[in-house]
Amino acid sequence: MNKMHLTLLIAVLAALPLKIAAAQDGLPKSMLLDRIPAGAMEVGEAMKSAEAGDEIVLRGRITDSNDVFVPNRAIFRLADEKAVPVCCLSDIGKPVAGGSSCGVPATMRATVQFLDDRGRIIRTGLNGKHQLGIAKEVFVVGTVQQADHDRVLIVNATHLHVPEGNIPFGFMLEEAPGDVKSIFDARATAKPGEMIAVRGRVGGSARPFADGHAHFTIVGSGLNACSDARSDTRADHADNDCKTPWDYCGTPRDELLAHSATIRIVDENGAIIRTDIRGRRGIRELSDLTIVGTVISTDDGTLKIKASGMYLNDA
Repeated sequence: MNKMHLTLLIAVLAALPLKIAAAQDGLPKSMLLDRIPAGAMEVGEAMKSAEAGDEIVLRGRITDSNDVFVPNRAIFRLADEKAVPVCCLSDIGKPVAGGSSCGVPATMRATVQFLDDRGRIIRTGLNGKHQLGIAKEVFVVGTVQQADHDRVLIVNATHLHVPEGNIPFGFMLEEAPGDVKSIFDARATAKPGEMIAVRGRVGGSARPFADGHAHFTIVGSGLNACSDARSDTRADHADNDCKTPWDYCGTPRDELLAHSATIRIVDENGAIIRTDIRGRRGIRELSDLTIVGTVISTDDGTLKIKASGMYLNDA
């Protein structure tokens, strides 16, 4: 082998490990979802009910604990939001540093692992990758490998979604709020800055959810969607078969506005959070929600609310 060939061989061998490292820097793009998967269960709920072999969608949070991520392996522990310690809240989004005492009981956390096409755990660390960080909201899709309904829940994940924005802790309410007003009545009397609770179904247009943003509209019970058995709006459809009943298309616009509210979920700077609402806990068009929040305005005829909490009535 002459000197030129030897030099070329050394160059090729030296470049090979770098190419392998680059290929293993995080999960493959095919495993990353750009939208929230529908029907996500909370970790604590899944711990009690999941069985080995079940297909599952999990939602949870990352905590600042030294056992959350496994170095150089696509494994992490996902905690139920209700069990995340307060000590995690000051460092939202930062990579887990380890050494923290922000642990979570085994009954409220799941082990998530990503496998390659040979069934082996992917050799890459995930701490700080794909927006995974302290207190970040995380959704995973996969199959339950092991579950004992007590302290063990292991999921072989196929897909991951980490919203760009973080919904506030405790935003999804576990109990129905009291003193709930109809949207029609609230709109007539509400003043900017007032705290209120209103109830309605997601709708008001063909696309009531803003893609990628925590912004949507609801319609109060004073109006019927064209899918309701008692609805008079069905007569406005020649084929009597409305494909988007949540748009209330048979209702005059001024009447629809009088019974509608626009809901915004904002960050500490007042900007609408960059995340989807559709899909959370099965929320979809015509889902029945109670919203708690602060009135922004009613200037253009629509009640606008900055939401601080949301309860799913038809869960």
